[in-house]
Amino acid sequence: MPGNGTIHFTKKNLSAFLESFETEHKPHSITIAAFAIFLSAISLILNGLILIIICKSADLRRRISYICVANISAVNTVLSLFVTPLAVHLELEPEWKLGQTSCAVWIIMDVLLPFVTISVLLFISADSLASLTCNKFYRKHYTRKKAAVYLIVPWVLAICGILPIWIAGAVSLPELDGKCIYGLKEGAAILSPLITYFIPSICIILIMAISLAIFLKQTDFEEDVGVTNTLKDQGTVADGKVMLEREIKHEVSTVRLFLANSMFIAMWFPHQFVSILLTYCDECFPPYVVIVGFTWLGAFTSFVVPLAFLDSQIRWEVKLRFWKLYKRSKNNDQQHEENESYLMESVTRTSV
Repeated sequence: MPGNGTIHFTKKNLSAFLESFETEHKPHSITIAAFAIFLSAISLILNGLILIIICKSADLRRRISYICVANISAVNTVLSLFVTPLAVHLELEPEWKLGQTSCAVWIIMDVLLPFVTISVLLFISADSLASLTCNKFYRKHYTRKKAAVYLIVPWVLAICGILPIWIAGAVSLPELDGKCIYGLKEGAAILSPLITYFIPSICIILIMAISLAIFLKQTDFEEDVGVTNTLKDQGTVADGKVMLEREIKHEVSTVRLFLANSMFIAMWFPHQFVSILLTYCDECFPPYVVIVGFTWLGAFTSFVVPLAFLDSQIRWEVKLRFWKLYKRSKNNDQQHEENESYLMESVTRTSV
């Protein structure tokens, strides 16, 4: 298993990949490295901003959905600071000189971190479905402990579920010293993508389908009953408007979640499909450019998925923080000017 994408290979496919790597890597290395640096920069800026805003806002910190978004941003920040820069290093310097331990840690992190992201997306989807089907029960049992569970459990699942597979399934490849390649037994190589991508993706798709069916059923019911009757049942027109606003916000957040889930699953699918295909098939070897392209297509989710969660509340908090910084800077400038003016007056009076 080479780094820079964690594709699974049979021994025959690995030999073919190394041959194509020797011939095709150099012409594309600068372009790939430049793209990786660009992706790392924009991902770090976006995810760092989201993470800071949610951590600074007491209102956003109390909501499970934003805690999960902060969790995803934390994962992508680690990817941008650690995983992607080492991929750039490998593109510019194919001979791995950082040691096999750092190579193993890098490749395992490259698998573990996206799994944390898809686990968080699964938790958000399940939470949204619970809110949709059992709203009163959901609100009644919302606690800070539940929020902590949503924050910690994806990391626990990743550590307890992924590390044993990769540590127990490791195979020594002394003939490939000098290259960042992690040997893995065939059973572990098949189990890894199933656990890290395919099973969570199927669960998310099923939850999305159930949520969509319930949403469409509720929409049809509301159209049959009529908006006027709904407002009357809720009491005053004002109360009805508040309820409608909440429903609209929930619908918008659901659409954003569907978009984030769809982009993550769709953009990682080519990479994961090729990875599991190469584990079984000795003759199914795609061109080097295709493998690299699929890898970076999946990596681009570190930017587009958080972008899908950039809703009006986060944008408002961003504007508010920048406005406060601007006002503080302006007040400091005014205070500085007043101090200078006072000093000048004092000097003038002393001279007189």
